[in-house]
Amino acid sequence: MEVDINVKTFTGIRLGRARSCGSLEPANIEWLQQKWTRPLRARIWMHRVPRAERMTGLETDKLSLHRRVSEDPCPDPNFGTRRRLIRKLGLLGAAVLTGCQFRAPIGSGSRENTLATSVPIPAPIVDDPVCVLTPEATEGPFYFDTDQVRRDIVEDRVGTPLQMSVRVVRVDEKCEPLKDAYVDIWHADAAGTYSGYPDQLGGLDTSGQTFLRGTQLTDVDGIARFDTIYPGWYPGRAVHIHFKVHYQGNSFLTSQFYFPDDVSDRVFEQPPYSERPNRATRNGNDSVLREDPSDGNLLATITGDTAGYSGAITVGVVL
Repeated sequence: MEVDINVKTFTGIRLGRARSCGSLEPANIEWLQQKWTRPLRARIWMHRVPRAERMTGLETDKLSLHRRVSEDPCPDPNFGTRRRLIRKLGLLGAAVLTGCQFRAPIGSGSRENTLATSVPIPAPIVDDPVCVLTPEATEGPFYFDTDQVRRDIVEDRVGTPLQMSVRVVRVDEKCEPLKDAYVDIWHADAAGTYSGYPDQLGGLDTSGQTFLRGTQLTDVDGIARFDTIYPGWYPGRAVHIHFKVHYQGNSFLTSQFYFPDDVSDRVFEQPPYSERPNRATRNGNDSVLREDPSDGNLLATITGDTAGYSGAITVGVVL
C-alpha cells in the first residue's frame, strides 16, 4: 500500500509542476502520466520478483525517485500535433522502407558477428493460411510509446542481425491481411537490457534511450518489417519480442512472440551473447509462454544462420 501511495503522490507532484508551465491538453496529461509513472512501476514490479530471479541492482531506491521530481522540463504543448505528423510521415515512408535491404547494425563494424552489407538477407515469404486469434499477453514493465515510425531499430546495439516480418490478419470468414495497421515492437539487447528505463541488469540506467523499439505500418499484404538484432535473454524469461497492434487509433492486441530454443542456442554461442552465462529459462519453462492457448502459434519461424536471420510471425486480430 505504501508503494502505491508513493507512486500516486510522485505523479501528482509532477503534474502540478507541469501545469505551472502553462495549459495542458488531455493528451499531454495522459502522456505525462505514462512517462512518469511507468519507470516507477517498473522498479516496483522488478522489486517484487523472487530474489532467485531478480536482476542485479534492482533494489528500489526511493530517494532517487523523489530526486527525479524536478528533473523533467515542461511538456511539449504540441505533443498531439507532433504525433499526428509523425503518423502521416510514416504512411508516406512505408513504401520506401519496405524496399530497403537489410544492413549490419550501426556501430558493429569491428565485431566478428557483423553481417556483410554485400550479403542481404531476404525477407521471409509470409504466406501462412493459419487464421487464429492471437492471445493477449502481459505488456511487461518496460513499454513506452517512442513515437518513432522506423524500420531500423538497432541504433548502437551489437548482435546477430535479424530481419523480422510481422504479418497481421483479420480473424473472420475471409481472413484477409490487415493493411495500414501500426505494429510496435520492443525487446532486450544482447545483454538482456531494455532501453528507456533505470535499474536494468547490473544497475544500468538506459533512461532517455530508444534502442530496439519502433513502429511500422503494415503493407497491402499485412506485413510490417523490422531490421533489428536477435533478442538477448534475462533471468526468468525465454527469448521473446513484445508487440502491439494498433488500427485506426485503437489498440487491438498486446502480446509476445518467441524463438526456437535450438536457434537461440546457436546464437548465444557467438559474441556478444557468449559473454554472459548460460540462460536458465527456455520455452518449456517460461511462465508467460506456458499460459499460451494458441498451440504454438506464438513461435516465430526463423531461417538463416549465425551471420544473420530472417524471422516471420503471423498474428490474428478481431476488429
